[in-house]
Amino acid sequence: MKALLCRNWWAVGIRGVAALLFGILAIALPGVTLLTLVVLLSAYFVIDGVFAIIAGVRAARQGERWWPFVLEGIANIGVGVAIFLLPQISVLALMYLLAIWAIFTGVVMAFGGGTFTTGAPRWLLIIGGALSVLLGVMMIGQPSLGLLALAWWVGSYGIMFGVVLLSLALWLRNNQMPNQSIPTHTPA
Repeated sequence: MKALLCRNWWAVGIRGVAALLFGILAIALPGVTLLTLVVLLSAYFVIDGVFAIIAGVRAARQGERWWPFVLEGIANIGVGVAIFLLPQISVLALMYLLAIWAIFTGVVMAFGGGTFTTGAPRWLLIIGGALSVLLGVMMIGQPSLGLLALAWWVGSYGIMFGVVLLSLALWLRNNQMPNQSIPTHTPA
């Protein structure tokens, strides 16, 4: 495996450059990033729906229960089309889901701090929980800022992942195994 990666270090490097460019664009153009994610989500639901319907048809041909697959497929296609036609609502729903998650986990973390009687872990958990709740409340109160933060998180991930892949590519290039010569048989 290492030899294969070393020979193809350039492919790892291309992936790193692509991730780095994606991250930079996500931060520079957050609206486009979110729209792209919504379109990809929409495509996923439609494709998943089509394959669920195909599974239902195959099940019906074999005399098995088919209708759950078809219903799931129709629902997935419907959701995929709705997301594609109303991307703003989909992005906003995702942002609200993340806000609720931040509030819930923040409350749990803050209460978790109560299990420690004294010391730094108690206060770190309480402060971390309060920050998470604050983030969730701010995202609900200012949805546009929450969406911007989401795009920046995705962009930051792309940049960090790109740097990691580029570092790996350089390491692979510098640690290539020397080409082993193929022995040839010469007649005596």
